[in-house]
Amino acid sequence: MWFLPCEAQCIGLSVREGQPKVSNDNITKVSMDELNQIQDLTDWERVKKMASEEIEADAQDDPDCQPTDDDFWRNATVVKPNNHKISQ
Repeated sequence: MWFLPCEAQCIGLSVREGQPKVSNDNITKVSMDELNQIQDLTDWERVKKMASEEIEADAQDDPDCQPTDDDFWRNATVVKPNNHKISQ
């Protein structure tokens, strides 16, 4: 089994080095209404039809989100996510 580091950062799983440093320069704030109006460009039908091997190959080709294995997580420390409330 393997996980993607970006998944860990997004859902608050343990990350070996702790919480990632985030620059506010690249963050865009949007309201829930604006978020609901953003077009989803994911071809979910294509994703559903993909074989595990194809998904893994695509992950290997993505330099921003390389797969990890059990060795990567062996010495990980659990970090609780922030308990920020989302306002609507």
